[in-house]
Amino acid sequence: MVKPRIIVVAAVVFFITVNCASASQPKHIHLTWQDDPSRSITVSWRTNSSEPSIVRYGLDSSYGMTRNSSPGEIHHVKLNDLQPATIYHYMCGSEEGWSQDFTFRTGPANLSTNLTFVALGDSRTNMHTWARVSNAVLELKPEFVIHTGDIVESGNVQKQWNWWFERAEALLSEIVLMPCLGNHENNAREYFQQFALPDAEQWYSFDYGNTHFVALTTEGPMTGQQLEWLVEDLSSTRAMWKFVFYHRPMYSVGSHGPSISVQNAWGDILDKYQVDLVFNGHDHLYVRTFPIYNGEVVNSTDMGTVHIVTGGAGAGLHGVENPGYDWLAYALSEHHYVIITIDGQNLQMEARTLDHNVFDSLDIVKRLYPDLAVSKISLLPDIPGPRSTADVSIEVLNKGHKVVEESSVQLLVDGDSVQVKNIPTIHPGETRVIEFEWNTSEEGLYNLTVQVDPLNEIDEGRFELNNHDSILALVSRAKPDLVPISIEVINGNLTEGEDMVLQVNICNEGNKAAEQFDINFRGGGLDFYLHQASLSPGENRSFELTPIRFDEGDWEVELEVDPHEKVEELREENNILCVDVTIRNYVKDGAAYYPKGSAEGDVLVIRYNDLEGAIPENSEDCSLLWGVNGWENPSLIPPGSVWSGGIIESVMERGLDGFWQIKIPTGIDVEMVNFMFRNGQLIGDVIDDNSGKTWVVYMKGWAEEAIEELEQKIFEAKSHGLNTSLFEDVLQTANAYFSSDDYGSAVSSLGNTTDVIEREMILYIYDLALEAYSEAVKDGISIPRAEVFLFAAYEAMEEGNYLGSRTYLNKVMSMVEEAHANIGEMFLLLIVSLIIPLRKVIR
Repeated sequence: MVKPRIIVVAAVVFFITVNCASASQPKHIHLTWQDDPSRSITVSWRTNSSEPSIVRYGLDSSYGMTRNSSPGEIHHVKLNDLQPATIYHYMCGSEEGWSQDFTFRTGPANLSTNLTFVALGDSRTNMHTWARVSNAVLELKPEFVIHTGDIVESGNVQKQWNWWFERAEALLSEIVLMPCLGNHENNAREYFQQFALPDAEQWYSFDYGNTHFVALTTEGPMTGQQLEWLVEDLSSTRAMWKFVFYHRPMYSVGSHGPSISVQNAWGDILDKYQVDLVFNGHDHLYVRTFPIYNGEVVNSTDMGTVHIVTGGAGAGLHGVENPGYDWLAYALSEHHYVIITIDGQNLQMEARTLDHNVFDSLDIVKRLYPDLAVSKISLLPDIPGPRSTADVSIEVLNKGHKVVEESSVQLLVDGDSVQVKNIPTIHPGETRVIEFEWNTSEEGLYNLTVQVDPLNEIDEGRFELNNHDSILALVSRAKPDLVPISIEVINGNLTEGEDMVLQVNICNEGNKAAEQFDINFRGGGLDFYLHQASLSPGENRSFELTPIRFDEGDWEVELEVDPHEKVEELREENNILCVDVTIRNYVKDGAAYYPKGSAEGDVLVIRYNDLEGAIPENSEDCSLLWGVNGWENPSLIPPGSVWSGGIIESVMERGLDGFWQIKIPTGIDVEMVNFMFRNGQLIGDVIDDNSGKTWVVYMKGWAEEAIEELEQKIFEAKSHGLNTSLFEDVLQTANAYFSSDDYGSAVSSLGNTTDVIEREMILYIYDLALEAYSEAVKDGISIPRAEVFLFAAYEAMEEGNYLGSRTYLNKVMSMVEEAHANIGEMFLLLIVSLIIPLRKVIR
């Protein structure tokens, strides 16, 4: 009876040993695109080890090419320079564990519109249903899948991501899936860690052949930067088909219903750029609208956009709540997916159950239109003189998909027609430049308007909205235009009691030299004039002011050129530049200046030096990304900021040129503030003067809590008899930093010491539990399911879930104690049962 149980224990230990040995075994393997789908693909996977991992790939299973991943548990490897429309084999992992052989297919190189893709959403909650959905989609072998959000129930719980990937690895390892954020993703860092996506990741676009896909997020501000990006993206695409997907629907008949805020944010944009289909989730059912334009139902998909809610990939179903909307074409509460097949100008959409039964369909035959747009207006000279001749150059672009044999363009000045000219044949994608002569009148500001196809003789479908454009033209005799550009600190810091050397930048943006003029500098208790010599048209001048020292406080600095208006200028309203300067007693750390003892409500000053030169005032080229608690949801959002993915983006109100100010949020949950600079609104490269680092400001309260937590862990470890001398040295160092109000160094010095102690204690308790269980088995005591809890404890510890691991181990110890107690009771009952008959015999 004893030996089989000993074998069970040995099997448990062996299983755990094997599990540790396969820590680098890849899992959660999936495919996305970050670049051109015809020539690249990104392979992502996860290991329990942070060691580097590898992708082997090639045209067959002999591979021949490799790419290495960076160290870490989550690996993303982008494969570039692939051949279009080609099947590749790949496997990922390392010598400690490899995946099986998988394949993927690259997209087409030309503008082919033959493709099949699947749209689905809301796979959360029911992983069994999600497994059925993914298996059904895999049978179809589409080119790719788009997911409309709510992938898992709680985006910040990694275990749920594990379940989601495990149920669909057969699909995700061979078919690209491109997701968007749902409300259940909660903008959690885990979402962004799992998926490698293009652009800013929370919104992005990609082209597949002659189709254009746009992913947006409704889980943050839908205006601001995202809206600007959307307009730029849709206005620049030349694709025949355009599809947009995001989570919360403009039109739905489920329990959530239509989202008016989404309609207000993006409705006009989808209309203007003639988006064909919009895919959403959020409501757990299927909904299809009739074509909609300007909020009204129209007769043809040529004139409107069809909206589809596909939220049936696993979440509990919603009923059809409001079937009376005039825009509703079809609705059904059913788990499903949507498959779209495109063949040239023909599109077929089918909504299918998980058994592939079609319950709704839509056929679109796309009618091709031209799209004439004014792409550029230029004036030469820039500022023509009165009663002179100026050249107006008009660039007209055909953004559509049909040739225009003959058209016309008209120039108007303040609403009056100057001339109409013919435009020769213009093919899709081509431009034509038309030249006009404008005989100017008196000095003043004029509106030059250009209109193509002024008589509306060309049928452009919905694309009539961009047939005109205008510019303001200043007519004036030659005059200078003196403009203060910037004030920069080129030596010294914004610190109390320290001299600063300021560099002033001015420019003559006029068309005549300014012979002599004054500059007035005011601020910090200073008020003085500087005399300047002649400044030629287009000339920039930079010069240093004498060293200036400001006392601590908030100051307004003002620079005014030609304060007494001795120079007659083109514009007098742009002569003053005002900036706010905050002087504090700061400590320098890289490119950041902040108080050593940072606490909630402090003001943080950040210096930024643009390597490409001075940044104009109020420029949006460089922005500051910041967030609290390690990019988690902040407790305060500054006015005008953009919130996405747990990150706050702000183009901060500028102090002196190259400096930004930010006030640390006030809130009991604030632990730290992270910030970094990005260039080009998250699209361009990071340009900064500190090698792209992210700076962190730690709050006093969090440093105090972190030290107290380490003290408690050391006390607990000592009670178990563990050696804590090294940990006590770390604690002493952290306390020293804390005493000097250097909270950042206090937290940094702790490192992962607390986790290390916790892991050592878990291992110690694990050994105790395993030993106790093994001894019980040797004694012939049966403890059902103890092996399961031991394995679960080890797994939880490996995942960093120490609380869960302790819970499982405590369960094992209590099971062992209970088993011993039961054996004791049984033994006592046995003795009693023997004694009573014995007494009878003795009598």
